[in-house]
Amino acid sequence: MIIGAMKAGTTSLFRTLEKHPEICPSVPKEPQFFCEAESEKKLDDYLKLFDFDAETQNYRMDGSTNYAKFPYFKGPPERMAKAGLNPKIIYLVRNPLDRIESHYNYMLRKSQWKNNIDDENLINASNFYLQLQQYRRHFSKEQMLILSFEELKNDNESFMKRVFDFLELKPIKNPTIEQKNKTRYQSKTELFVKDKLGTLLPYIPGKLKKTLKKNVAHKMEGKKQKLSPVQREKFHQALAPDMIKFQEEYGFDVSKWGFR
Repeated sequence: MIIGAMKAGTTSLFRTLEKHPEICPSVPKEPQFFCEAESEKKLDDYLKLFDFDAETQNYRMDGSTNYAKFPYFKGPPERMAKAGLNPKIIYLVRNPLDRIESHYNYMLRKSQWKNNIDDENLINASNFYLQLQQYRRHFSKEQMLILSFEELKNDNESFMKRVFDFLELKPIKNPTIEQKNKTRYQSKTELFVKDKLGTLLPYIPGKLKKTLKKNVAHKMEGKKQKLSPVQREKFHQALAPDMIKFQEEYGFDVSKWGFR
């Protein structure tokens, strides 16, 4: 299970690991199956998401980042346990303020998103200790691997070695991680046009539809929305207690993010 955190490199890791012959990825990458109430009673439906070969493969891989967005999504760890799963859990983290910015800019791509950057759900997804403790009620610390987005970007080889060692798998050749799902910044004009265009899309031929989307994206790209200095300080103070607990419990150095 790659449970998050959202905008911390989960898609890049997922796309790299799906190349391993002993790993079977879910289709889609984020089924969010265990976010659904009583999903543990529908395990057969979940298993259909995987083209699993028991003779050659050892793992099914699910990359649903909503599994680490407590309390907005409550219960995924409990439902996994009730379903009899005994997962190896991979959790990627990054500078929590940068993660909030990236998460917010990603959500701006959705015309129905009306929340501000100080939305509590964005902040909670950066409370890494809080998220992991939901899993510790059902699974051991030994079943968890915590990785950093910074290591993913700066030291591919070390990053992937830790992953393969954790999974007890032979490394694949040249497991270079390419950055996937990079957030593109959209202007309000682009969002407005795409929202209005959306009602017509079912009636537009495929090739023309693709050209329209590309032209709208190219000509109306917006600027990254950033936290103001005041907001950064406010969020830093709000996140600090969780960060200190995260460091104490999991040995992750948060001082590089400015938490002491």
